[in-house]
Amino acid sequence: MKQEYEKSFFIPLARTQELAEKAYLGLRESVKADPNSPRIYSIVYSQIRSDTNEIQVFTATVGEKMDSYYRQAGPVFAIFASSAGYIICTLNRGVQGGEPILTGKEPKQIVLFKD
Repeated sequence: MKQEYEKSFFIPLARTQELAEKAYLGLRESVKADPNSPRIYSIVYSQIRSDTNEIQVFTATVGEKMDSYYRQAGPVFAIFASSAGYIICTLNRGVQGGEPILTGKEPKQIVLFKD
């Protein structure tokens, strides 16, 4: 399920739209995301927790912190589509180091930026 959000595209900590665009394109290239991926603001997905083996529903939203399950992931900077699923880049997972968070191909909900 997709829906459009009323918020314009942004990247946390980017002081200008030009810097946000440059950061987004650099991240998209570094994680090998689909270049035609729409700009995703938020995603709701299910994942099996490695600590409990139970299925949990998570939400990742640009500018907000990830669930504490992801320990020190920091705020979400960008969300991309890829052939393997969806890629969530946070400060400590995909932006400044570490591997980004990878979800499955079947999210429960996707919210796009309006532009």
